[in-house]
Amino acid sequence: SGLFFLAAIFINSRLNAFYVVMASLLSVVVSLFWGVEYSMLNMGLMGYNGVLCAIALGDKTWKGAFYSVLSVLISILLQFTGMKFGMVTLTAPFVLSVWCIMGINKLASGKKRLNVLG
Repeated sequence: SGLFFLAAIFINSRLNAFYVVMASLLSVVVSLFWGVEYSMLNMGLMGYNGVLCAIALGDKTWKGAFYSVLSVLISILLQFTGMKFGMVTLTAPFVLSVWCIMGINKLASGKKRLNVLG
C-alpha cells in the first residue's frame, strides 16, 4: 500500500515524492540507531509523522530542505519520546515539529509579530 501512496504522490509532485522517500529513509535510519523495535518500524509509526513534515515544509530551496530534515528529526524525537512514556501520539509530533520550525523560521527572518489588538 505504501508504494501506491508513493506513486500517487509522485504523480502529483515529483518534489514531494523525493521528500517522502528522504523522510522515510531518515526515519528508519534514526529509529534503528535509537533501537526502536522492528514491529514499530513495520507498522510505520516512526516514519508517518516525518513524511508529513517533509511534505509540509519541503520546497526547491536549500533552506526548505534543511527545515524539512530538521522537522523530520524533531518529529522522530517526539514520537520516540511519546512511545517511551506510553502515549499514543497520533499526528502530534508532526504538528509540534512543524510549529517549531515555523517559529524558528520566523525568528530567523526577523519578522515582528502582528499585533491584532492595536
